[in-house]
Amino acid sequence: MATPASFDEPLVYRDLREWLEEQERNPKPLSQSLQKALMDFKRAIEPELGDRDWVSLLNLYIQANDGAAPTFTEHPADDNRWTCTCQFVLPATGQELSFPNAESGLSSPPPSSPSNTNTTNTNTTNTANEDDGGASISGAGAGAGANAAAGTGTTPSFSRKKDAKKYAARACVQWLIRGGYMNADGVSTTTISGKAKAKAARAQSQGQSQSQSQDQTQPVTPKKSGAGAGAGGVANKTPKTNGIANVNGTNGGNAEDYDEDHIPPATKRVEDLCKLMGLTIPQYRTSPSPTASSTLPSSTSPGAVSLTAARDFFDGRADFGPDAGLKIPEGLGDVKNVYGRKNATERVAEVVLGWLVGEQERRMRELEEMMGE
Repeated sequence: MATPASFDEPLVYRDLREWLEEQERNPKPLSQSLQKALMDFKRAIEPELGDRDWVSLLNLYIQANDGAAPTFTEHPADDNRWTCTCQFVLPATGQELSFPNAESGLSSPPPSSPSNTNTTNTNTTNTANEDDGGASISGAGAGAGANAAAGTGTTPSFSRKKDAKKYAARACVQWLIRGGYMNADGVSTTTISGKAKAKAARAQSQGQSQSQSQDQTQPVTPKKSGAGAGAGGVANKTPKTNGIANVNGTNGGNAEDYDEDHIPPATKRVEDLCKLMGLTIPQYRTSPSPTASSTLPSSTSPGAVSLTAARDFFDGRADFGPDAGLKIPEGLGDVKNVYGRKNATERVAEVVLGWLVGEQERRMRELEEMMGE
């Protein structure tokens, strides 16, 4: 039996790379067995999901925005593998979406990939294709959206149903981050605890009621430099250096908001991805937000009220050292006016994490393209 012994031979990646480069320069027909081997190899490479519980993160977003619970549908694939689709209703618009789709989660299409037309019923809760686990967009223009998605790529398959579900949820979360639904104005409701949100809401409502009682006819408009100066120097634009130990993974930035048994903090996930991708692990810098004091209404004690409230809001940024502006986009992770220092740090990490995951996917797509179709 010579076949098992052949697996003991080391794989020389240089030879494989040279063969791929030669195929790109001078494509030659592939034998049936080689085509099958390449497709099996590509199918066996499962996307990196990490330790993040993307399903729970998506549910946190839904709960924070009073949305409908997403629906996950599993689909059998070849070689005892699985794909999964996530039916999701965007709380902000009511738009019905299915992930993975052409904008998030689909890999490069194989040759002669069949198109999916099973999306005519827009009133059902399960509009995903049950044959290949493709993506669709329900509601207006459902058929066109689904066909475009199916012709653009394929859904990666997994040996475990749990991983397939996690991948579908991750595709949805990444789409929300790219669209600004999770980090609009630098504040994400998914990273603010219930107590923090309640405290912020009370502070804002109390300030508004005080302002309205003083002058019912004068509209409340944000002030610029004046209110910031009245905050006793809180609106200093120079961020305070705050080397937070979260980048070492010892204590998550906002761990009380999540189940630590399942979801590591975003700072830890950023650290792991940076190590994996050969990037500098960022340091997180936070400083009191000058915007917070300028947007709070004045009261009988403007200095005290503004100073107290301003201390609760922070700006944050990620310091990538020598990689900033070179390997990392300039200003990546900058957030403004986030309630709570820990929330600001976590929000910075969430924004950075969204970019890192997208960059990792881009690198994987390049690798898949090198491997051929």
